[in-house]
Amino acid sequence: TVEEAAGVLREKRLGAPACADGGERAHKAAGVEAAQAGGPAESAVSSDEQFCIENLDFSYLADVPVLKNLNMKLDKRPTAIIGQNGAGKTTLVKLLKGLLKPVSGSIYFHGEDISGKTVAMLAGNVGYVFQNPDDQIFKYNVMDEILFGPLNIGMDAERAKKEAERALKLTGLTGKEKENPYDLELYERKMTAIASVLAMDTDVLILDEVLGLVEKGIVSAEEVHELLGEASDSTELIFTGIKLCPEMMDWADDVYQITALKES
Repeated sequence: TVEEAAGVLREKRLGAPACADGGERAHKAAGVEAAQAGGPAESAVSSDEQFCIENLDFSYLADVPVLKNLNMKLDKRPTAIIGQNGAGKTTLVKLLKGLLKPVSGSIYFHGEDISGKTVAMLAGNVGYVFQNPDDQIFKYNVMDEILFGPLNIGMDAERAKKEAERALKLTGLTGKEKENPYDLELYERKMTAIASVLAMDTDVLILDEVLGLVEKGIVSAEEVHELLGEASDSTELIFTGIKLCPEMMDWADDVYQITALKES
């Protein structure tokens, strides 16, 4: 909740304890179980490792699994998670953010199990931009919207303003600081939502269905590519979409394809 988030100061990074043994990098997480590729996982968390997911199961309804026995690792490189509607992309990234909780299994962030942590506890470390910006925006002034997050994770006013101005520039919203987000076009509202999380300077930025902006012709691939390229200089990016078209292939260093579980 907003009240919960407002009371949480940005957490300091903890030392990286060993991630639980087992699991290999899954380059295709296919419904029932993750298809494995690469060598065995190291017993200690590497300096680049952000998330380690082990034997993860999730379902919205009993006996109707959405993700089952999922094992994967995410490091600091830009990562795309693709798949058809209903495959579980949004479910997976909401689990990483703490918006959903696993039925079983573990999610480690910097070596710490975060399965029981709240969204507010992760607010200073993991940023999340919803598919629909109207589900996220609640202020009536673009600058107020962008400043809300950094100020409420304990960032001082001077730095918060600096980060907000950086986010405005990255998203092409400079000059629209005093406008009402609800009066902006869909693309600009999406950029406002992205800027509000960019300004929090989190370790990880999750952009749910950002590829849909290109697929629907709302913005060009070049514009989103430029945004992702500049944003990735300071934070790890995880973004989702139905597919990566050829001009988007260099956006991600890692690509995971999620396929829907088949009914038995």
